[in-house]
Amino acid sequence: MPSPAKKRFREDSEDEPSFRADKSMDCEDDPDDYEDTDELCHGKEDLIQPRVMLEHVENPLQSHLFSRNVNEYLGRPESVLMHPDFPVKPPSLTTYYSKKFGCTAAFGKVKEVTDRMKEDQIGKQECERELGELEKAFLKKMEEFLSNHRDVLLPKQTEFVEHKIKLMRKKVFPSQRNSKVKSNKPPNGSHVMQEKTAFDLFCSTKMDKYVDRPAEVRLKKLRRKFDKLPDDKKEIFEKLAQIR
Repeated sequence: MPSPAKKRFREDSEDEPSFRADKSMDCEDDPDDYEDTDELCHGKEDLIQPRVMLEHVENPLQSHLFSRNVNEYLGRPESVLMHPDFPVKPPSLTTYYSKKFGCTAAFGKVKEVTDRMKEDQIGKQECERELGELEKAFLKKMEEFLSNHRDVLLPKQTEFVEHKIKLMRKKVFPSQRNSKVKSNKPPNGSHVMQEKTAFDLFCSTKMDKYVDRPAEVRLKKLRRKFDKLPDDKKEIFEKLAQIR
């Protein structure tokens, strides 16, 4: 029969996790990517630098795990969002409207805010205009950040920032995107006019020459005639081509 002291020790050890179990725990972060549509609950100035945190880790194993997890996180493309110089993204329209007009956009209250915005079109449009200016400034700051830090960013981090710039540019300047698409497509039923060269203009003045010859032979003969033109006459056709 075990003594009361041994029995009490066994009960305590069953209630509390062992130190060996603590050492085997993996401290990796959640693998889900950071959604930048969610606002940070604190400013970047509140964050503690990893090297400062590491100074307070005394256990060698914990220090190794800490360093490994920090390096793994910094290797992720989205870790660039926590760079002290990376600009803070403007809030969503719902969040901005809530702060401007003193609404509560907490969990479960978002629908109330969206319903209020539907009824308050003037206030909603005012927030949209102000947010548009903030997003333009955010786009400019992201471009400056990429220009100033391109040398130190990892390739995937650079691609991550470039993708965000591309998305924000499409959102801020949708008309530019539409105009590019339209400019690349000719109107229905029309043909794209090709620019005529000096030789093309020369051929148009010789419509009655070598008409009985095959097209390829005719062009070769006209090309020889064009090449033999004096420089002053050839210059006339070249200037006409530039004007057209």
